[in-house]
Amino acid sequence: MALQPGATLGPYEILSLIGAGGMGEVYRARDSRLGREVAIKVLPHDRVADEARRQRFIQEAKAASALNHPHIITIHEIEFANGIDFLVMEYVRGKSLDAVIPRQGMRLAEALRIAIAVADAVECAHRHKIVHRDLKPANVMIGTDGAVKVLDFGLAKLLSDDESDRDAMTRTVDPAITRRGAIVGTLAYMSPEQASGEAADARSDVFSFGVMLYEMVTGERAFVGKTPTDTLAAVLRAQPKSPIELVPTLPHELERLILRCLRREPERRFQHMVDVKVDLQEIKEESDSGVAPPPLVPRGRWGAAVAIGVLAVVVTGAGAWLLKRSPAVVPPLMRAVPLTSMTGHAMWPAFSPDGQQVAFAWQPEGHDNFDIYIKLVGLEDVRRLTADPANDDSPSWSRDGRQIAFARSGTIHLVSPIGGGERKLSDFAVGAPIAWSPDGRYVAAGGDDWPGHAGVRRGIYLIPAAGGAPRLITPTGEDGHGPAFSLDGRRLAYSSCKETSYTDCALRLVDLDTEFIPTGPSRALTPQAPFMTWGIAWSHDGGSVIYGALDAGVTSLWRVRVDEDRPPERIEFGGGDAAWPAIAPSGDRLAFSRNLDAHAPYRFEPGRPSRPMLTSSLFEGNLDFSPDGQRIAYCAEAGGAVEVWTAKVDGATPQQLTHGPGRWQCSPRWSPKGERVVFDSEAADGRWHIWSISADGGTARQETRDEGSQNVPSWSRDGQWIYYSSDGNVFRIHVTDGRKQRLTSEGGVFVALESADGRNLLYNHDRGLLSVPLTGGSSRQIAPCVVGWAVASTSRGIYYAACSGEESGWGGSNPALHLVNAATGEDRVLGTLEKFSSFGLFGMAVSPDGRDIVYDRLLREGHDLMLIENFR
Repeated sequence: MALQPGATLGPYEILSLIGAGGMGEVYRARDSRLGREVAIKVLPHDRVADEARRQRFIQEAKAASALNHPHIITIHEIEFANGIDFLVMEYVRGKSLDAVIPRQGMRLAEALRIAIAVADAVECAHRHKIVHRDLKPANVMIGTDGAVKVLDFGLAKLLSDDESDRDAMTRTVDPAITRRGAIVGTLAYMSPEQASGEAADARSDVFSFGVMLYEMVTGERAFVGKTPTDTLAAVLRAQPKSPIELVPTLPHELERLILRCLRREPERRFQHMVDVKVDLQEIKEESDSGVAPPPLVPRGRWGAAVAIGVLAVVVTGAGAWLLKRSPAVVPPLMRAVPLTSMTGHAMWPAFSPDGQQVAFAWQPEGHDNFDIYIKLVGLEDVRRLTADPANDDSPSWSRDGRQIAFARSGTIHLVSPIGGGERKLSDFAVGAPIAWSPDGRYVAAGGDDWPGHAGVRRGIYLIPAAGGAPRLITPTGEDGHGPAFSLDGRRLAYSSCKETSYTDCALRLVDLDTEFIPTGPSRALTPQAPFMTWGIAWSHDGGSVIYGALDAGVTSLWRVRVDEDRPPERIEFGGGDAAWPAIAPSGDRLAFSRNLDAHAPYRFEPGRPSRPMLTSSLFEGNLDFSPDGQRIAYCAEAGGAVEVWTAKVDGATPQQLTHGPGRWQCSPRWSPKGERVVFDSEAADGRWHIWSISADGGTARQETRDEGSQNVPSWSRDGQWIYYSSDGNVFRIHVTDGRKQRLTSEGGVFVALESADGRNLLYNHDRGLLSVPLTGGSSRQIAPCVVGWAVASTSRGIYYAACSGEESGWGGSNPALHLVNAATGEDRVLGTLEKFSSFGLFGMAVSPDGRDIVYDRLLREGHDLMLIENFR
């Protein structure tokens, strides 16, 4: 009998059933002690007495808990309560891989990204002498942030034969559980030796991985049958269709890799998963760079002659290939490990010159500001350097190791890493992050022209460490943020945004002389993108720049080669929600900050606790009610991209509405009659445009084609116009004749909508929530400050979430919800939006009749620092 929501197991409250299988039921639960969501796996009640099954269950915990890897589900603890054995595991908001593989197969880039992560996880398990034995898409979770997690080691066979192994207690298993002749695993994905009941080793996982990868790229299973017996026979004897026969555009090297994994004889497969991973990485590099594979040898009367030419090329290349793959020159494997594991927000890492210490900014849970801390790599202890009530962030370690510069309230301060007094370097207003010049004479920072710092032209300035006036070093006419010097100091990389807004930004590079004076114009390293970069770091050889950037809704680490005409490539090893990279001046270490935030839509009811609206764990944000109040549109992950979905208001019968055209489709808004949905879409070049689609699906129609980006659309009440933002101002375009009008010119506006009566335009600005007549006239203030864009307009009035005065306009925790009567101007408080999250740009949605009020609620927040060892 399944546990019901509200039931408890020790300190854990059951929230919902996630799924069930032969090894147990899995529930989403809340840890009452830590206030975090977890996944709990319990044995079926009617099988608790089965000791063999119970031992296999405990084996899973011991095997998985011995592994520490970013792509393997984390086991928190093993518990026993109410007569039930259960595991407490990391809860991953997302879908299993089998639920996201499209019918026609996944996009190549996404399939390779996931496959490399899975191969890395399984290779880690094999190094610990653990064979998974049940690799299949259902045992791989794809998080809403793109994270890849392999789970369910319940069928793992442990290979260690050394009883003196000090880790044996965590890997011991009763041989009766995995006795020879017992078939374990899932038929369609098991290896022939498993299907025959023979002993299985790491090469069995290689086979299962090949079956899974086959399905990922083709959309079809390699081995199928009408009955389990037929499927078993197919695994033992059938030859799957050629992957290229199903997907003609598939790289030949990838097909060759898949078919080698699927060799029936174990000795003819890849012998080690690390070889699979390396080959996949090489295929991905070739795919990303656009390098074509060698042509196939043609058939026919000229085949022999052409074959000789091709063979010469292949033989020549084979020597280089063999040298490249020689074990003598294979570098150590990259390894991702946690650098911090503290509550709260740990961000902006900076290495000491020897790479053994890290300075960072930390805001512990329950505190209201950041301070600077340092720690030794590999040790848990941290030491606090600053204790000012203002925010201290963006530390930067001088090259001689004697000083750490950091930003406090828009100015630069210095402190010794061994503690002691601080000193303000300058009153010059700057924005974080900051960076030391390699010679230690200057601290570089971007001039800050935010309100309160008027008159400062944006650009990269050098502030002398010994005192003196700041000096602008970026070329005239450019702004600049987040500077990073190459190790030799002859190049500067920085983020530069268009005009006076923080939109349409690119990563730029300028060459410098020995006095840090530009020797020529700057050049763009990346395409223009809607958002500025989140941290920049140089590789040791100066050949590439690592940076954090928002792409397809996920903040990730990227690499761009500075002297090669190649597009930026995502660093898959970093995973999703990664930013603020730092590379150690000595050694091969890269640190970065990972966002742990999670949110979900909750219903607000005056006088009662808010409650969840959707049971789906894939909700991304920007929910909108249909005009009849019967349906909702929202954003959710699908097949590696974010798409627009629709569902009933209770979340039932969800349906994917869009399938592109870009890699991120969101901000859906219903037309006044409910027949179309308008949305914004991110194209491959990082720019956004406005599209619309029939509410019943079909082909999407592009509405805007301007330069730059157009975002967050909304409809006029008569359905004739679509409003959108571009370059910090509001525009509208006529849906029939394409006429375009600019409605604001003051900048700083990102989202706007029309009032319920169709007379006024509502938009959020530095001056608060404003309303301006569409027929012309002066604007008036509705509210002095609104959190995020938590604004909605219905016939009942204007709803908004008010700032408390202590928080910024983008991050209140428990803002008051107000309703303004449009006719009388009466402003009354309806209640509090508990743990409000401004993740969704709109933040809040109200049904047309005003009865349903939904907002984004923060379920979990925090940042940890991660470390990649042997980074290259």
